[in-house]
Amino acid sequence: MTVRPEPSADAVRHCIVHEVESLSEATASTLLSLGSPLLTDDPDDPTRVRALFTWRSAPGDRSGGAYLWVNRLTDKRHVALGMMRRRAASDLWFAELAVPRDVLATYRVLPLRAAGHAGPEEIPPPRELLRRARIDPHNAAALAGSPFGSLLAGPDAPRLDAWTAPAAATSTALDRTIDLCPEPLRYRLSAPSGPGAMDLLIAFDADTWFDRFRLPDVLAASGRRCAVLGIDSPADPAARLRFLGAHDELFAAITDEVLPAALQRLDSPGRVTIAGQSLGGLAALAFAARHPRLVDEVLAYSPSVWWRPGLTGRPADVAARQDWIHDLIAACPSRAFSIRLASGAFEEELTPAVADLATTAGRAGHDVEHTVYSGGHDEAQWAALLLEHLAGAP
Repeated sequence: MTVRPEPSADAVRHCIVHEVESLSEATASTLLSLGSPLLTDDPDDPTRVRALFTWRSAPGDRSGGAYLWVNRLTDKRHVALGMMRRRAASDLWFAELAVPRDVLATYRVLPLRAAGHAGPEEIPPPRELLRRARIDPHNAAALAGSPFGSLLAGPDAPRLDAWTAPAAATSTALDRTIDLCPEPLRYRLSAPSGPGAMDLLIAFDADTWFDRFRLPDVLAASGRRCAVLGIDSPADPAARLRFLGAHDELFAAITDEVLPAALQRLDSPGRVTIAGQSLGGLAALAFAARHPRLVDEVLAYSPSVWWRPGLTGRPADVAARQDWIHDLIAACPSRAFSIRLASGAFEEELTPAVADLATTAGRAGHDVEHTVYSGGHDEAQWAALLLEHLAGAP
């Protein structure tokens, strides 16, 4: 009996993309065994790989199409890249992207309902899209229990093993709520067990970093002795904007009550880092600029530098320069704290503005760096950078 070798990744890709033959059970089985998305080298560009995403309609689905959402790669003005094609005479939908070898991005698939003669339904707004879209059940990260869901990870992408590895136990030293207008302020302090010196990380959006990503436990498991003081944020986007938008009452509560309460529980912490992402990144920058003696380092990832005092919603032009944050950073004593900025190469509107802020900080004499990673406005990238920056701290 002759045993035929399984098709190679390139052969499977060729069969699906070019539809040169019917999709056999053997090819479909090999596709699953190779993982999702299927990565193959790009023969036209050695710095990139081809990522082939596939999706099968579930039994009973009235499928009129499928949309592949990849953070900042196929959304906004690039929606057309995410519209999956149906392979002839099958229930298989597919889309292929050419991406950098170090790409790291979350993704989901949204089955589109048939909408009569008009074709499939339109792509819904972002919040509804993410509520309805499905994690890829065949993705390696999703199968490993990734808190980020399904991930597009190139062969040179940052590793996220720490976020799925067994976590070490940390103790919750504080969990309190302050009545604050317009939203109550909940803060939590977690610290590694045992005696010994430790640093302190102040993290905005603790509702994400504590409850979903187990940040204090991940840091402890990686051997980093770092207490984490988490500031929760409201879930509603409008309330979050009011809460984190350089809110004077929030900063006063942190300096007058939250930090003193945390420091009472810690034995002379060493380096103090404040970290945030998106609006939290802007809040971290603004807090450090207003209280430079309290912070040694700022980690601001994809900071919302489009915000300005008095703004109650996202502006139509997020690329417009807002001088207030530039003035705030420039007015700080030089080298009062280090600044680590990061943003995604796929954040086409935001990244130039973050680079502009890095230039302002550098001209003011601050120790600043700006990392542009191969990704979008993405928690997976922020998580990888956070561990990298904390591990590299003095």
